Amino acid sequence: PMRRSKFTETRIVSILKEADAGRPVNELWRQHGISSATYYKWKTKYGELEGLDVKRLKQLKHESSRLKRYADLSFESTGPNY
Repeated sequence: PMRRSKFTETRIVSILKEADAGRPVNELWRQHGISSATYYKWKTKYGELEGLDVKRLKQLKHESSRLKRYADLSFESTGPNY
């Protein structure tokens, strides 16, 4: 399993917005305790997102995990088909 970030997606987007507003990125890295690699990974993943987009992304992830759990349970209850 992937390690969970200590930053929420909303927080990540707000940090990226600070850079867009002209704040030096090395200052952001130091202040938030992130590496340059983390910053650029976030920028690639979340760079184009706005606040509402983040909320929608969270909803979609939640729905996806709910459906996956349902599918796993359905598969378990039917057992092997051979």
